[in-house]
Amino acid sequence: MLRLKNLDKEVYDNYVKSHKDKSHFLHSESLTEFIKVENNLTPYYLGLVSENDEIVCATTIFQEYLKMNYCRLYIPAGFIMDYKNKYLLKTMTKKIVGFAISKKALSIEMSPYISDNLKDEDKSIIIENLKAVGFKQTNKSSDIMLKEKTERIDLTEDMETIENNFSNEIKDYLTKAISLETEVIVGSKKDLDFLYEIMLSINKEEVHSKDYYETLYEILNGNNYTKATIILGKINLTKTIKSLEKKIKRTSDQMSIIPIDSLTKSSKDKLANLTKQKEELTQELEKFRIFKQEHSQESTICAHLLIEHNDKAWLLYDYNKNVLEETYLKYYTYYKDIKYCKDHDIKYLEQISPSILTEFNAKTIESIGTYTYKVRPITNFIITKIFLK
Repeated sequence: MLRLKNLDKEVYDNYVKSHKDKSHFLHSESLTEFIKVENNLTPYYLGLVSENDEIVCATTIFQEYLKMNYCRLYIPAGFIMDYKNKYLLKTMTKKIVGFAISKKALSIEMSPYISDNLKDEDKSIIIENLKAVGFKQTNKSSDIMLKEKTERIDLTEDMETIENNFSNEIKDYLTKAISLETEVIVGSKKDLDFLYEIMLSINKEEVHSKDYYETLYEILNGNNYTKATIILGKINLTKTIKSLEKKIKRTSDQMSIIPIDSLTKSSKDKLANLTKQKEELTQELEKFRIFKQEHSQESTICAHLLIEHNDKAWLLYDYNKNVLEETYLKYYTYYKDIKYCKDHDIKYLEQISPSILTEFNAKTIESIGTYTYKVRPITNFIITKIFLK
């Protein structure tokens, strides 16, 4: 006989850790605690256990309090289970509905995380199984729910193969960024200042307080298998200017050895190309000199925040200033996100769609949607239409 049980955080965490293929960072205890604090929701760590207390399915549920002691329940990334197992899904749903009734819940909203890029027929089976136990597909009503579409880069190949799959345009951008001696580094907590500053400069309306991001960073780095990492794209203008000056000198030297008095057609073409290169480099140099006068010697242009969970990573925030775009530092920073993940044995890197990762050969992954189980349909209608207008 299977029964629903409140799980200790450590027991729950160990279960999530041991089910890498079916868990999302929204399942993690650390992010659950963050959502609890920032959204004023009550979390529950629940497990379906056998007679000998073996966990066969687990989930986190958030309780949102409404008027008249009613509430709604949210399951941001669904149950940690195989949704093609009809018996297990039916049993878990039945127990969760019982839990919902005990909490006076009007409804249960769930966005199941399906880790594999399933075939259409497999998705259809899972959707039918969810409907069979009483869930109906709906629009999500809370921002804490799983996003509907992401872009995923498969990092299970070797790095050379991954890079070969980049477009020629991206390869050219990376070459340019490296030639200008731009730099991408792994930051620390103090670099949240850069992230916050860039956020404010780009999209002030949608930015939370600075404390929000500090709390997120601290909580996510509070255990061994969930981690927040800051990646910063920087440009040292002095180094870049010196690099351009060297290129101009090298180009001038190449031009000087071409015999002007007896130019062949190939020599004329070469001289024309070198002249054009020198003009472009000189214009670029002047642009960087002006920029240096207006800004500090070193500027942070890109700030990204990665979340690592088990063997997967999510690019949660990626902010890039719209300055010095000719350095292509933005693309170099995304490349370093990918390289960092590969170096840390991450199998997949994802970002909410639309994403620039598509330019690095990322594939679109669509969730199977959001589903709602109406525990008290009539009461839910009355409360929603009358008291929550």
